[in-house]
Amino acid sequence: YWCMKGTCSVSAGSIVGVGIGWGAILTALINFLIAASAIYFLIVLPFNTINEIRHRRAQAQEREQEQAVSDEVALLTEIRDALVARSPEK
Repeated sequence: YWCMKGTCSVSAGSIVGVGIGWGAILTALINFLIAASAIYFLIVLPFNTINEIRHRRAQAQEREQEQAVSDEVALLTEIRDALVARSPEK
């Protein structure tokens, strides 16, 4: 035990004074680390992985949409040019 204030003495299994039991602190610290690591590896890490996969899919869909729009623009440009070439000049 470590005394916080004054002198501590142990008599008949009880502490006289304000003492801190290092065993209890160490046990609480180890329990906290075990719980924190379990929460991190079982909840936080999988959610981050899922969010990263969703983000990649969203980016791929955006690229596909941009490509589709550019294909449509190219096709419409060809149609416009063909109509202009076909129409009689005034």
